[in-house]
Amino acid sequence: MKTSLRAAPAAILITLILISFKAPAPSIVGRWGWMSNGEAQAFINFNQNGIFKVTSADSGDSVHWGNFKQSEDTLMISDSDEGCGQGYWGSYQLTFYGPDSLSMQVISDTCNGRVQGVSGGSLKRMNP
Repeated sequence: MKTSLRAAPAAILITLILISFKAPAPSIVGRWGWMSNGEAQAFINFNQNGIFKVTSADSGDSVHWGNFKQSEDTLMISDSDEGCGQGYWGSYQLTFYGPDSLSMQVISDTCNGRVQGVSGGSLKRMNP
């Protein structure tokens, strides 16, 4: 009886440790394709320095850029061009479907144009 009573706290501790660890969300840093009907409509490069750049899939021209921050499964975006204006941050929930695909849903954003362009979108990680 004493042996099983001694083992119980250890078993509880081990169980708590195992369920308390959550795998971190994958990093969004890298080159992603903005997908529609199975084809990339634009490419988004999320750089290590916190700057993102959107380029046209057709012409390769830069069409949008700004700053971003990722904290686990939340992405914060601020435009640096004519979009929503610098300093206006929007937050989006990232749902990763493995390391190479994700979708985004708005959490909070005062820029309606960005919400319409970003929320509900799906991204696929592209080769560099």
